[in-house]
Amino acid sequence: AMQMLKARLYLKEKAEQEAMLAGIRGEVKDNGWGSQIRS
Repeated sequence: AMQMLKARLYLKEKAEQEAMLAGIRGEVKDNGWGSQIRS
């Protein structure tokens, strides 16, 4: 039972980290690179 809980927590944390990284990457791409290329 504990293994299941740990695995679930691990997967949840991993998914949240990936989502955060993807969000940050998207923001950087859109704001940073977009404005740099335009200017």
